[in-house]
Amino acid sequence: MHSNILPVLTSVATLLGLVQGQSQQPYRDWAKAYEAAETLVLPWTLEQQANISVRDGTAPGFVPFEPSDGVRSVQGSGKDYDNPAMRTSSNLDDRTLHELYLWPWIDGVANGLGSVMCVMNRVNGIIGCENDHIMNGILKNETGFRGFIVPDVTAPVDKAAGLLGGLGWNSGYSVSEIMAAVKNGSIPESVMTEHALRIVATQLNLLQPPEEYAFPVETADLNVRDPSSKDFIRRAGSESIVLLKNKNNTLPLRSPMSLGIFGKDAANLATGPTPQSDFSNFAGDTYDGHLITGGGSYSPAPYVVSPLDALTARAADGQGFGYKYILSDNWTVTPSESTGEGFFQTSGVSVSQYARESEHCLVFINAFGKEGSDRRTLADETGDKLVNDVADYCGSTIVIINNAGVRLVDAWIEHENVTVFTDLIPCSNQVHTNMFCFPGCPERRRSRQESGHAIVDVLFGDVNPSAKLVYTIAKSKDDYNGQICECCECDYTEGLYIDYRHFDQAGIEPRFEFGFGLCFKSDGRANIAAYTTFTHSDLTINPSTDITTLQPYATGPITEGGPSDLFEQILTISASISNTGGVAGAEVAQLYLSFPDAAKAPVRQLRGFEKVYLEPGETKFVSFPIQRRDLSIWDEQTSKWKIVGGKYGVVLGRSSRDFTVEETLELLTI
Repeated sequence: MHSNILPVLTSVATLLGLVQGQSQQPYRDWAKAYEAAETLVLPWTLEQQANISVRDGTAPGFVPFEPSDGVRSVQGSGKDYDNPAMRTSSNLDDRTLHELYLWPWIDGVANGLGSVMCVMNRVNGIIGCENDHIMNGILKNETGFRGFIVPDVTAPVDKAAGLLGGLGWNSGYSVSEIMAAVKNGSIPESVMTEHALRIVATQLNLLQPPEEYAFPVETADLNVRDPSSKDFIRRAGSESIVLLKNKNNTLPLRSPMSLGIFGKDAANLATGPTPQSDFSNFAGDTYDGHLITGGGSYSPAPYVVSPLDALTARAADGQGFGYKYILSDNWTVTPSESTGEGFFQTSGVSVSQYARESEHCLVFINAFGKEGSDRRTLADETGDKLVNDVADYCGSTIVIINNAGVRLVDAWIEHENVTVFTDLIPCSNQVHTNMFCFPGCPERRRSRQESGHAIVDVLFGDVNPSAKLVYTIAKSKDDYNGQICECCECDYTEGLYIDYRHFDQAGIEPRFEFGFGLCFKSDGRANIAAYTTFTHSDLTINPSTDITTLQPYATGPITEGGPSDLFEQILTISASISNTGGVAGAEVAQLYLSFPDAAKAPVRQLRGFEKVYLEPGETKFVSFPIQRRDLSIWDEQTSKWKIVGGKYGVVLGRSSRDFTVEETLELLTI
């Protein structure tokens, strides 16, 4: 892990008692890093300690640096960032904060996380970059975070509150302003010393020695692309495609003669290859071209292979098929009145004409979202109409969606000619692809610049899809319980019951549930790349400790991630996974736990998943180490992680609704 917002240590070897040029960086040990940091930092004057915490600051043994983020003026946005009331407040209870939103941060801290960016919005009424409870109380004290905190672009409004609340670098203050605040008693000296220690210790712990660390001027124009990386990107993209429908085993395509290609998402159109950064303005719910990323803080792709590019390459390679395309979402459906006579008669291009003439029709649609302006709909009427228009005239319609988040499909999913559907969803600012086929369906995530190749690899069976949905697709927007909150007090009234937890609790049948995804299966014909099937069996539970005398609370000393005993392994749950089909493929086995009624927890919660690659007839064993944390809830009365004694359900399955083997387990606390 490297941080490009840290200064570079230069002549510190003698201060550390090391031989010049033989630095021990990176320590990969917080205790040793802090010991070395104290040797460096404590002899500094307060002004020198403060200097390292400001933008472009310097300190003994350090050189100026250019950060990647920090305080900037926000011009022309139309938003009053200096007015706290205009910053949206995420209001949520303590249990929801810990069990849902803190959960992945615990993993990050436990694995050596070095820096964190505080949010520009408010949390329970207090600006994120001024929030003592979030930054100091929870992140540093509860999870044992040893690194430092940096601000999002708009930083705190009250700079002193930011420094006091835990913001360690680039509060917006100059050194002279910090010194004045210390002098008048607004900021204790100990606060600035802690920030300096955290910044230096993080660098010593995670960065390579100074003599190996390149300066920005040396790397600004350096080409670091590895030509082989495109193969990895392509494979990662194809393996992230989720197949949701595959009627009549339409996929993989078997020597097709003609393909119809429809929709603006099939090609690189208008501007590109990635959306323009624009944090303030609504850019629409769809993107005018092939979508590989959402908008916002992302790395622009150097190039993009669109589906049309990939299909062209495959057709040119002698694959035996031809294609026609209409790169529009609202093209004329039926032909216009013909003109001319005989040999000279013509009626123009139409969706119905190209659809009728194609053996398979590929419809590409998308749903765009970006930082600073969320999507406003869960479905696009224009895209839905395109799918239905093509399917009305084409007996094998394959729908591929690249979408930023959930996208409803009930306007066309049951059309008799929709054979395939795939879905691709962005993670962070990346895009996820879902494939649906009329008669079938796949879904795709994060293919980036090799997106087109990744999609086509799955369509033609070069890759057996194995990804699973990371959210629930409902039958109606009314099935979701989240409310759109534009401004400014946003109450998380759903609490723990988001996505599949809500659908389970409310007894709502989804269209496609969380964790769902198909794979190719054998159809018994020789030399046909078809999808396969998997079975789960032999579910076993092996306690690692006495589960009849468990302490209810995690009370161990705070280490990176939280109380040390929170990570104590209580159980090992294992099972066997078998490929019972005729072709190789990968299965994602998913482990869900249900808690005793007294825990007042969701019906089931995902507590592990394992992806295994299996040849036909092969069996492998998977195991899930279950820690105290996995069996705990957050007790708001004691502010501690707690195991509730009673019976726990253990289920292994293919999704949050498709279970294959089940067991029960009883935990007793003293």
